[in-house]
Amino acid sequence: MQEVAFDKPLVGRIREFFTKHPELHQKDMAKALFMSDSQLSKLLNGSKFSSLATRVRLVHWVKDILVSWSAARIDFGLPSFMFDRRRTGDLLGLLCQEEKESREREEIQAEYLDALTTTPISRTARQTQLIEMFPKELLEDIGAKQALFAKICEESGKDPQPFIDAYNKQYGG
Repeated sequence: MQEVAFDKPLVGRIREFFTKHPELHQKDMAKALFMSDSQLSKLLNGSKFSSLATRVRLVHWVKDILVSWSAARIDFGLPSFMFDRRRTGDLLGLLCQEEKESREREEIQAEYLDALTTTPISRTARQTQLIEMFPKELLEDIGAKQALFAKICEESGKDPQPFIDAYNKQYGG
């Protein structure tokens, strides 16, 4: 796997962890990650790259769903939560983003399904375009829902992991 620098939103979430847990310090995290305090500072400043092993230890130590999704994006190419720099990261902003993405997907879904069931030779240019763009719209909708889920759990003081575990047990592949 690749070595990468942390994105600013990811670093922000890690810094928030220390705000929520004042009894823990950066030196505690550095020790858990098997690195010096100065190496961790460089990592959090984006001037040092992190390995897969470091990110795995970090995810287990911080226990933050958004950090986990970001690490999965980096290491396994999975879609992460939607982070739109133009919007506020509060619950209202995320709800507006999720509704916008859902509305955009829903507006073209029926047309997409119609296009998909039309023989390729009979498809119009619009149908071909819909077949190309619908997966992108669907993924944007999913990413917005993931961000909303994480924020709702955070705002309500709920740990998202039990919900994820129950979902994976019932529906996970």
